[in-house]
Amino acid sequence: MSSVTLVQNVLTRLEGVRRNGSGWMARCPAHDDGRASLSLGEGGDGRVLLKCFAGCETPAIVAALGLEMSDLFPPREAEAAAPRARIVTTYDYLDENRKLLFQVVRYAPKDFRQRRPDGNGDWTWKLDGVRRVLYRLPEVLKSVAEECTIYITEGERD
Repeated sequence: MSSVTLVQNVLTRLEGVRRNGSGWMARCPAHDDGRASLSLGEGGDGRVLLKCFAGCETPAIVAALGLEMSDLFPPREAEAAAPRARIVTTYDYLDENRKLLFQVVRYAPKDFRQRRPDGNGDWTWKLDGVRRVLYRLPEVLKSVAEECTIYITEGERD
C-alpha cells in the first residue's frame, strides 16, 4: 500500500474532513466530537500522523477507525539481505602433542569467530577454559629446538 493510499484509507473512514494546510482536520471517531479536533497528516516516510486535540490516544483513534496501528505505517522495504556469512578457512591451534585445542574461523564477508571441539563431533563457539597457545605451536617448538629464526606476524594467514 503506497503512502498516499495509507492516508486515503484513513481519510475515507473519517467524517467532517477538510483540508488544513499540508494536512487535514476531521471529527475524531474516538469520542463524541462536535467539531473537528483530529489532525491528520503524512510523515516524510509515508506514515499517517494523527493527533486529537481533545486528548484521545492514537491507539483509541485507530481502533475506532477499525484499523491496526500497523495500518498507519508503510510496509518495510525488503531490507537488503546481508550476504550470508560463509566459512572461507579455518586455522587450527594445536598443543605441543598436535591435539586440536581450538580453531579460528574466517568468514566472508570478513569476520572471525573462535570455536573448540565439544568432544561429540561438534563445536562450542566459545573458548571458556581452553588453553591459548601460539598458532602453529608444534612448528614453533621444532624451530626453537633447531635454533631457527621465527617471525611473528599479525594474523594466521601471514
